[in-house]
Amino acid sequence: MLVDNKILPVLVINDHKKAIDLAKCLYDSGIRNIEVALRTDSSKKSVEKIVTSEIPLNIGIGTILSVDDLIFAKDIGANFGLSPSTDTQIIEKSIDL
Repeated sequence: MLVDNKILPVLVINDHKKAIDLAKCLYDSGIRNIEVALRTDSSKKSVEKIVTSEIPLNIGIGTILSVDDLIFAKDIGANFGLSPSTDTQIIEKSIDL
């Protein structure tokens, strides 16, 4: 999916109530891949809303800073995850998952 759709917006969502409208707007504009950064208090709720919507997006979780963030990404059904650092605990857990 990333090869055919080269634009990957990184979303920092401050209000989870706007997550579905934002995702739908991006999808309607031709965007098929998004990364939701875990940088706000609304991030996880926003991802949950987008993943459980019927909008067919390739959804990733960014700013994975801990094993708990990684487990959240896996449990919520994200298609990919990104970490800004090389953390051996995160790498080892990702291999396990």
